[in-house]
Amino acid sequence: MQFTALRSFYQFSLRILALLLLLLPALYIIHSNKATGSERVAAARNSKDALLRTLFTQKGVNYPPQQLYIRVFKSENILEVWAANKTSKVYTHIKDYPVCAMSGKLGPKRKEGDEQVPEGFYHIGNMNPYSAYHLSMLVTYPNASDRILSKHSRLGGDIYIHGNCVSIGCIAITNPLIDELYWLTAQVRTHSQKKVPVHIFPTRLSNLKYNLLCYLYPDMPDMLRFWAGLKQGYDWFEQHKTLPVMEVNASGFYQISNTNSQP
Repeated sequence: MQFTALRSFYQFSLRILALLLLLLPALYIIHSNKATGSERVAAARNSKDALLRTLFTQKGVNYPPQQLYIRVFKSENILEVWAANKTSKVYTHIKDYPVCAMSGKLGPKRKEGDEQVPEGFYHIGNMNPYSAYHLSMLVTYPNASDRILSKHSRLGGDIYIHGNCVSIGCIAITNPLIDELYWLTAQVRTHSQKKVPVHIFPTRLSNLKYNLLCYLYPDMPDMLRFWAGLKQGYDWFEQHKTLPVMEVNASGFYQISNTNSQP
């Protein structure tokens, strides 16, 4: 009697195990679709893929590109997209996206709740197809520079590029434009470039505009020193159209690395 019960339990266990093995692929597919296959992303692909393919053909860059670069200028309310083929270090300007909402003022983000858009050298982290702001892409604030330079223990986070044209420290573009940018970025991150760089500047840091900042903020030497570090990265890209390698020194300020080399 005891042997019969054990055999029945063993057979039942084998049936449960077999069922789980059959279900695992389906569960994996469901999980993958939840992460990357939302209806919003599908709609973005359907409405924007042909447009993007045409745009990249006109620019002479493969689609989807192997390399993507995003930079944001706060005072101009512009988000720029650049791309490059895998065989080339040189980036081509693809498109400008007008920013419809960006809270705060010029200067970096230094604490939670200051509603500041960060400034510095970041990359795209998680992507959220179920965002309350249509679609969103995380900016990896705070970084090493932010942690050193902030005097606060709570620096905040959850800084996104997203839709819906509202901002509390985020960079917002219209829903049709975030559809386009999200789908483009998702393809690049999936196929070739896990870390898509995002560089955020107070303004276009030409010599003229940097001198204007020095004139407007003469009593803020640390801010000017911070912007001077950003300018090094800005100048490198403007001259070479290749991404600079930036370092954070012991004081928390950016400086261009000696490992940079001309194309």
